[in-house]
This record gives sequence, structure tokens and C-alpha cells, in this order.
Amino acid sequence: MREAFESFCKKYTIYLTDLWPVFGENDAVGLVDIRNKLIHGDPLDHDVFGTLIIAKEHLKYTLERVLMRILNWNLAKSKVSPEYLAIYGFGMKDLQTEPKKLSKYIHG
Repeated sequence: MREAFESFCKKYTIYLTDLWPVFGENDAVGLVDIRNKLIHGDPLDHDVFGTLIIAKEHLKYTLERVLMRILNWNLAKSKVSPEYLAIYGFGMKDLQTEPKKLSKYIHG
């Protein structure tokens, strides 16, 4: 799935490196890891709900960018452009720490 998604992003020139990663690496949890944990009904501690809210926003940003590129709309003029989100985006400043907070819940 990762290879297909990366190929898709390359084909449509979808820039996502400033967002929560779709696929995690090392001790950083990706959006797919969260999805897998939730879809299997594994409980998450209340301590990580704030982190999950940030992940949800990044999932929304990711989806909006994907749709904008498929529709060939100008990302630079949107509220999900990297420049706009760097200033106004919810959870952007915590991106270095939040994916790592979920690591112990996702990876055990």
C-alpha cells in the first residue's frame, strides 16, 4: 500500500512532507498505524486523545491536498498550502513530538 500511495503522490505531485506522515518510520507513528489500531478495536488511553485530534486534522489536510491536486486546483491559494498551515494550521507546531507520543500505544 505504501508503494502505491507514494507512486500516486508522485504522479499528482502531492506535497505532504510538512504534514503528519501517512506511513510511520522508526518511533514516529503514521496515520495508517493509527487507523490499523482503531479498526481492530484496540483501546487507546485517554492521555492520547489530544494527539488523536491533531492526527485527525492532519488526515483532513492530507485528503484536501490530494483532492486539490486531482482536481488540478491551485494549492498555493488554499487554506491547506504549506505556507498557510505553517502559520494557521492546527497542530503544525507539535508535529515533531505528537507522532512519537502514540508510539507506545501503537507499537506496544
